[in-house]
Amino acid sequence: MKSVTRILASALMLVISVSMTQANASTSTSLGMAYDNNLSIAIEVNEMAHITVSPNTFSADFHLVQGALDGSSIPFNGYTGVGMFYDTTVSDSEEIGVRFPMGVDMIVAFNTKVYVQVHPELYISDETDSLELELGWAFGVQYTF
Repeated sequence: MKSVTRILASALMLVISVSMTQANASTSTSLGMAYDNNLSIAIEVNEMAHITVSPNTFSADFHLVQGALDGSSIPFNGYTGVGMFYDTTVSDSEEIGVRFPMGVDMIVAFNTKVYVQVHPELYISDETDSLELELGWAFGVQYTF
């Protein structure tokens, strides 16, 4: 369990440090609630690093490509990226793997946005010792400070 904690802490620090180096002079932080395999606290730094934490799950995503969706009358922004996850919601099983989030977000009120995403997840199963591929999803609401 100590090695898992170290891996998660390292991934979190990497995602935050990369997003900080990519940032302009100003830094924005968003905080909110999300459902990402479980009810979670959602943190976003500079609209690039997205982290969700709950008692049984953890994920850290880095948005590689993002921007406004052209041709839409509703002001959606789209993004895609790469990330990692840790999940123990299934009894007697741990899942650690990579995922590839793709989603949209929209500002609904002053400094408040909603988002929805899907993310293919690739991991090695504890039960079968084989490579597994699943499709996960998430949605949430965040307030930017």
